[in-house]
Amino acid sequence: MTTEPRKRRTYTEDFKREAVALVTEQGYKIAEAARSLDIGANLLRRWLRQFEEEASGERLSADEREVFIPYEGAAPFLEAYINNNRIGAGGNV
Repeated sequence: MTTEPRKRRTYTEDFKREAVALVTEQGYKIAEAARSLDIGANLLRRWLRQFEEEASGERLSADEREVFIPYEGAAPFLEAYINNNRIGAGGNV
């Protein structure tokens, strides 16, 4: 008896937003909303936390993450820039 490995499901940003809206706008409990969408409650909690962080500015949105693509070798450049622009380190900040 062979079993195929489980495939990880992927969800669109729209699906995630609508799932979170069930809780935040329509008053569903997390467990109820998750059950009705056939997803785990912990997954819905994670999406809820992520969207709250995006709304507060603590986290980049999905669109912002697509624009910000770090390139290899950026770390030394950024570190030098930060060090040169620190207050009291000769920078003009």
